[in-house]
Amino acid sequence: MTELEQALTALAAEIEWPETPAFELRLGPAPAGVRRPWRRRALVLALAAAALAIGIAFAVSPARSAILRFLHLRGVTIERVSTLPAAEERPLTAGLGAPITPEAAALVLGRPVVLPPTAGKPRLYQTGGVVSALLATPDPVLVSELDAGSGGALLK
Repeated sequence: MTELEQALTALAAEIEWPETPAFELRLGPAPAGVRRPWRRRALVLALAAAALAIGIAFAVSPARSAILRFLHLRGVTIERVSTLPAAEERPLTAGLGAPITPEAAALVLGRPVVLPPTAGKPRLYQTGGVVSALLATPDPVLVSELDAGSGGALLK
């Protein structure tokens, strides 16, 4: 033994330890505020059984479909067709908002609208705090501007 182990053994012999109390098993109601461990185990077992039952139910396809239908959580349905329906043709400016004047756009943005010099005078549209213009270059380009604090933002 090392010196430290010998010193600790000698010290342990000098300490007076109290007697170990005798415990008795009492059946009956538990004192207030004391939980019995078997109740906690029963709760854990019940939750585990419920989780297992849900897992098994979702593993079986017809049961899963019935549960999702009952909860109104249907998924995506894919249908294969031989011909596609006719596409709805809409103008490019649909959904950009109401037409507005450059002066009204400056009020919305808090500053004049910024457009390229080659744009000419395109028609402006407003939706909320966003001002948009459809520039007729060789290919149409949508430019939107919004007031985003100090400098604003220009989106192409």
